[in-house]
Amino acid sequence: MTRVIFHIGAPKSGTTHIQTLLWKNKRVLASDGVYLPGRRQVDQFNIGRDIRQKPLIDDHPHGDWSGSFERAAVAFERSGKETLVLTDERLASARPDAIERAVERVGGDVEVVYGMRDFASVLTSSWQERVKDVVNKPFPVWLGRMRKHNVQDYFWMMHDAPAVLERWSLGWSLPVSVLALPGQGSPPEELWRR
Repeated sequence: MTRVIFHIGAPKSGTTHIQTLLWKNKRVLASDGVYLPGRRQVDQFNIGRDIRQKPLIDDHPHGDWSGSFERAAVAFERSGKETLVLTDERLASARPDAIERAVERVGGDVEVVYGMRDFASVLTSSWQERVKDVVNKPFPVWLGRMRKHNVQDYFWMMHDAPAVLERWSLGWSLPVSVLALPGQGSPPEELWRR
């Protein structure tokens, strides 16, 4: 029986660290029967976009992602490996129909891993990321918007942990592991050990 691990985030919970370690150890993992699809990390993000059925954007720097999930699933089946790992923190925002399709397509024993950290840190680091990328709103204004807790808002689709876990467990029928981010000052390898 194959094993499939969906590492779904959440953003700002050590996902980049985990993804970097996975990619640095891709050959070692492969020798242990673990298949990490893609030639580069961005390929995993494209698989995540495809799972979430994100519309293509003309001239997107990551290229055309349509069909990338199916290609990854086929490549895994042909690889002879026992475990498939898919990792993209934006997967936490996937809608139930997309999750059901993905889980049904890969089959096997599916596990979901969701990372969390203290919420005050999530808020401040998410705001800083937004300021860096697109939004130039003062923190109190941005925080006021977050307090409205619109469950359809992209932020809450990824960070409303009970809702994310319920969606990804398909109504609690799949196992979900919560990976707690170690506290400040912890050695970097602590997250990987967990």
